[in-house]
Amino acid sequence: MWSQKGFLLLILFSLLAFDKNIFAEERIFILPLQFNYYHLTSARELSLGEIYQADKSQFLSSSGGENPQISLGISYLSPTQSHNKVQTKNSLASPGFFALDVPLKNIDLSIIYHLLYKANISFYPSFLDTSGSISIDQFILNVHELGLSVSSLVTPNLGVYGCLSYVKSESYWWHRGELVAKGFPQGFGFSGLTRLGISDELWLSVGMSTRRILKGYSDRLLPDGTKLGFEGTVPQKTFASISYQLEEDFRAFFQVVMTGWQVTSWNYSARTDFHGGIEIEVIPQKFWVRFGGFTLYHPIDEEVRIENSHLRDQFFFTTGIGFIKKPFEFNLGFGTSRIFSKGCLSQERGAVTMTMEL
Repeated sequence: MWSQKGFLLLILFSLLAFDKNIFAEERIFILPLQFNYYHLTSARELSLGEIYQADKSQFLSSSGGENPQISLGISYLSPTQSHNKVQTKNSLASPGFFALDVPLKNIDLSIIYHLLYKANISFYPSFLDTSGSISIDQFILNVHELGLSVSSLVTPNLGVYGCLSYVKSESYWWHRGELVAKGFPQGFGFSGLTRLGISDELWLSVGMSTRRILKGYSDRLLPDGTKLGFEGTVPQKTFASISYQLEEDFRAFFQVVMTGWQVTSWNYSARTDFHGGIEIEVIPQKFWVRFGGFTLYHPIDEEVRIENSHLRDQFFFTTGIGFIKKPFEFNLGFGTSRIFSKGCLSQERGAVTMTMEL
């Protein structure tokens, strides 16, 4: 018996000896998840002032469709900054969103893909840690989310929605044009929504999404022999919304969103943003025009904001249209902060979404 144990221990130590990562020291690199490079899932939501989960809330106010649906979305973010020492290129998510919705007897099941975050970041000057062993001048980061959701209209005035998601990122670290390391941190998350009808015209919604903690390791050791770990956090959100139909062809939306940016970076703080929009039905059940606006308060510490006058809060104007040509529904949305945020950060956002009933 002892000889068998000794033999097993010998095999174990042999395997460990050939794995140079087992006993390597570890250093953690925090993923630079910028607050203004999260991609949208819906052109309609963008045109209404980026009303978070507006599409899902609208679905929960009716019985839903009788046939399966597929949705496909593309979104775009123009170049901007989140800090005085970084510059981020434009970001195109194509495709940025895909969903298959299958209605069953009392519930709807959906499989959802979302390119949650996509950024190509340049650091000026090159990022260098205190030990001098980590040097980086470019970082490419994509965050993919795959979810399974369940929604149900429990009563004519009460709808609920929940989504469990798996999140995986692609992290590529460059220095002077050379790929130094790459890694694929991953994690899980959950989001939920409850929608309550006060009357036929007035609906209230409350919801949340948990923080998604991403963890993983680089595919190689650092030059000094240490092991490089990647960690990042997609922040949690809580929100409350109101939707009111003033006329048969006119609906207004308002929403308050609280985002825990402090979990993403040591010099970020939590922020509360405000969103609002209107939707006008020009041709019944065929064509809609939308307008809106929202705030994007910069989460960076006040000391940095004072030293860099352009790192200020952003105020977006949004607009868009939607039309139906069965079995298709198309939505287009556009937003810009250039009009109301002069002298500060400017950014344009665009999205196109198509839904087809099968």
